Amino acid sequence: MSMPKITIAGGVVLVLLSIVGVTGAIQNNKSFGTALIPFFFGDLLIVCGVLSLVKDNLRKHLMHAGAVVALLTTLAAAVPLAIRASAMSTLTFICVGGMFLTGAILLALYVRSFIAAKKARQAGLN
Repeated sequence: MSMPKITIAGGVVLVLLSIVGVTGAIQNNKSFGTALIPFFFGDLLIVCGVLSLVKDNLRKHLMHAGAVVALLTTLAAAVPLAIRASAMSTLTFICVGGMFLTGAILLALYVRSFIAAKKARQAGLN
């Protein structure tokens, strides 16, 4: 699967995690503002993925932007996990943990893709 499609899939996972978090917050009569955080990261990833499929000449730049979003996603989830994981409800832990895993996996896939592209470019030049 191509990185733009993987980027879109990762964005969809984050949006779904946000929907689960918002639904849980509403059912428990709690504020759902923070449950929208994965939604915003997911939307950015979806936009990067879709635009890179439409604008092939911008793919490299958009995939680098996607990698930055994946890094920020991972960091944004790592902080609350490190600070207060033991105080989180099960649903919150699942949502934040899912956000962390999604961002980390995407970041690893981006790095692997960038390395492969660089090797392919070098093999073509030599």
